[in-house]
Amino acid sequence: MLMAKDIQTNEVVSIHDANRNNKYCCPICHEPVIIKHGQHKIPHFAHARHHLCHAYKYKKESPLHLSMKHNLYQLFRHLNHRVALEYYIKDIEQIPDVFVNHHTAIEIQCSNIPFSDILMRSNGYYECGFDVVWIIDYQSLKFNGHLIDLTQFQQSLICGETLSIYALDNTTLQLHQIYLFSYCGDHTFMYYDHIISANDLLNRQSLNCKSSNNKLNHIPYHIKSNVIQDYIKRCRRKRNVNDLTLTAMYYAQRFDNTIPSCVGITTCHSLYCKISPVTWQMLLQSEQGTRLLIEHSFFMRTFYDDYKLTLTADRIDLLTTEYYDRINNIHNI
Repeated sequence: MLMAKDIQTNEVVSIHDANRNNKYCCPICHEPVIIKHGQHKIPHFAHARHHLCHAYKYKKESPLHLSMKHNLYQLFRHLNHRVALEYYIKDIEQIPDVFVNHHTAIEIQCSNIPFSDILMRSNGYYECGFDVVWIIDYQSLKFNGHLIDLTQFQQSLICGETLSIYALDNTTLQLHQIYLFSYCGDHTFMYYDHIISANDLLNRQSLNCKSSNNKLNHIPYHIKSNVIQDYIKRCRRKRNVNDLTLTAMYYAQRFDNTIPSCVGITTCHSLYCKISPVTWQMLLQSEQGTRLLIEHSFFMRTFYDDYKLTLTADRIDLLTTEYYDRINNIHNI
């Protein structure tokens, strides 16, 4: 932890203001803590006997996590926000990494955790009337030209309001909004990397990359034919008669591997569909397939959205309208 209570003055101080000659205790369980500052460790407080901390509220954090927490704290502090490190919210027994203006809880997540944990912790903040922002390490993101590959964990942190992931580059101390504007299948997205300020992060509802001068979301991108073929081969290897992609090919009367040129086109609204563009575009090739598409759920799984929502007829209209517009654009290029 980066904050502890001075036993003599009863004041909560930062590790950077701590004096090795003073004695400190945990602000929550009031058990003794010690200062740790080695050659390869970022300075921090640690419980003398960690198991004594009430309900283990303070988990063991990596040096990267501690460093990102401190750097975010300094970013908001320099902008004169009311900011606290490791503020204990007693009602829900949670400790946000950084708490800004007694309103926004910032959670830094450097390791994979289940989506259910993200949902539970986020809902805890919402029940108290607080906002929450999840931040990941920018260096952990896997960029591939104008595409980005996201793990299932990283996808679970997509902000449903802005269709973005927020990250801190701990080397440059820059905050990034990774705006996702099209899903390409196989956990791959088209993206726009937008550097934002700490103030932008607090007001992210009004920060909308879609209305910026970014032209990328108007570019029809066609998934390469060899990538489509590899995807279909993987589906076949599963030997699952209920595989949706193979079902779509059956409905579209595509028993061989010849795929029409109108399949594999990315669209903005495909971000809401959990299945590959190859699959749902094949489904659109037949009436039976279109009916089947309506029965499938959203792709988005975030704590802003109920991930069990069905793909409604309105969403299908938006999806198909944009899809056919993209086809026309490609033919006109």
